[in-house]
Amino acid sequence: AELKDGSHKARIISAREAIQRAEDARLISIQKQDVERLAWERKAAEDKLEQSKKETAMASAAEGAALLKNRQAEIENAGLKSNNEGLRTKLLEQLNAVLQTRATARGLIVNMSGVLFQNGKATLLPAAREKLSKIAGILSTHKGLKIEAEGFTDSNGTEAFNQRLSEQRAENTKDYLVQQGVTPDSISFRGFGKGNPIASNDTDAGRQENRRVELVVSGEGITASKAGTSE
Repeated sequence: AELKDGSHKARIISAREAIQRAEDARLISIQKQDVERLAWERKAAEDKLEQSKKETAMASAAEGAALLKNRQAEIENAGLKSNNEGLRTKLLEQLNAVLQTRATARGLIVNMSGVLFQNGKATLLPAAREKLSKIAGILSTHKGLKIEAEGFTDSNGTEAFNQRLSEQRAENTKDYLVQQGVTPDSISFRGFGKGNPIASNDTDAGRQENRRVELVVSGEGITASKAGTSE
C-alpha cells in the first residue's frame, strides 16, 4: 500500500512539474514575443525617424535649389534690365545728338520738324537728308530695332490733301532711310494728316514745326516702360 501511495505521489509531482514547465515555456514564449514586438516597434520607429530625416534633407535640398534658382534668375533679370537700360540710354544720347529725341513708353521718338519740308511738299530738303543719313547710320548699328515713320502736316489745306501729304512725307522718309542702310523689313510708315500738332497753327513758325515726321524707334530693351517717360 505504501508503494502504491508513493507511486501516486510521484505521478502527482511529475504532473505538477510538467504543468510548471509548460507554464514556464508559455511565459518564456510570451516574453520572447514581447521582446520581438518591442524590437520590431523600435526598428519601425528608427526606420520612420530615418525616413523623416531623409525627407527633411531632401526638402531642404529642394528648397535650397529653388532659392538658388530664383537668385540666379534675379541676377540674370537684373543684368538684362541693366543692359536694356544701357542700350536705351546710349541710343537716346546718340539720336538726340542729331535730332530732338524723347523717351516714351512706345519707344524713342525722333522728331524731324522745322525746315525739313516745304509748305505743301513731301520732298525732303537737303538739311533733312543730311540728318536722316546720320540717323540711319545710328539705327543700322543696332540689330532688332523697329522703326515707324509717322507723317504730319499743318492745318492748311483740306483733310484729304493733308492726309495724303502726311503719308507721302512718312513714305519718303522711310525710303530714304532704307537707301541709307536701314533694313526694309524693320521700318514702316503711316500718316496722321493735321492731327497731333506740336505747335500753334496760327503762326508761320508753328505751322513749320507741325510739318514733320516722327520716327518711333522700338524693340527689345527700348520699348520697356521707364519711370518718368510720357505717352
